[in-house]
Amino acid sequence: MHSLGGNNPCDATELWAEMLVPEQVEIGNTPSVVPDPACGNYSDADSWFSFEAPSGGDVAIQLFDGSITDAAFALYEGPCDELVELQCVSDYLCGQEPMPAYFFEDLEAGETYYLRIWNSDGPIAGDLDIIIANPSGNPYITTGSATEISFQGSSNCIELTPATTGQAGCAWYPEPLDFSEPF
Repeated sequence: MHSLGGNNPCDATELWAEMLVPEQVEIGNTPSVVPDPACGNYSDADSWFSFEAPSGGDVAIQLFDGSITDAAFALYEGPCDELVELQCVSDYLCGQEPMPAYFFEDLEAGETYYLRIWNSDGPIAGDLDIIIANPSGNPYITTGSATEISFQGSSNCIELTPATTGQAGCAWYPEPLDFSEPF
């Protein structure tokens, strides 16, 4: 599926909070009337999307390369003509990945949220892929042979590889963790 983002929040293109497969979206090169976001080398060109927060209120949002390879996004709440910026995200994995991702907790279930996406390389239109997912209690993102498992009653556990040779797996939590604190 291919969606063109709206030019302002009141014309936002609706997305679903259950997008487990990336959806290609088109990002425009014209500005909206909302004040500039707090991050991401914003240059007066954006596109707007909306989604309804699922029950539980947890949502993971991740952008993937398309013709745009360095994007940023901001999440807003409120009426479309009086938005309040909640979070601005310009990269991922502590700056190692220029395409952003973020795990939002405790959004108001059933409320509409607005997602503003722009190209950090300037006012250049293009496309990218997006996933908006309700992680259903496990906020980790897994690839390869990594799987979610239950360990001592907790569903927030990951097995990186099965007990065989030649397997590869990776898992990460979509927010920076402070490893200076004891576990």
